Amino acid sequence: MTRQITVEFAEEAMKAPDIRPERVPQELQEAAVLRWFEEGRVSQGQAASLLGVTRGVFFDLLNAHRVSPSR
Repeated sequence: MTRQITVEFAEEAMKAPDIRPERVPQELQEAAVLRWFEEGRVSQGQAASLLGVTRGVFFDLLNAHRVSPSR
């Protein structure tokens, strides 16, 4: 089961040089799950599952965002 959430941004935010509007939903989902992981609200396995990726890919995301894999 999934739940859809609507997020509103100022039009200017979508015009920023490195923002690709089609990537915003995925980037927001990744940001939220990475934050929950940092806060200890989800485990590595849960985070990977929430993102629909393997733990290896999740570790790559942690590295790309400079988030420690250990809390």
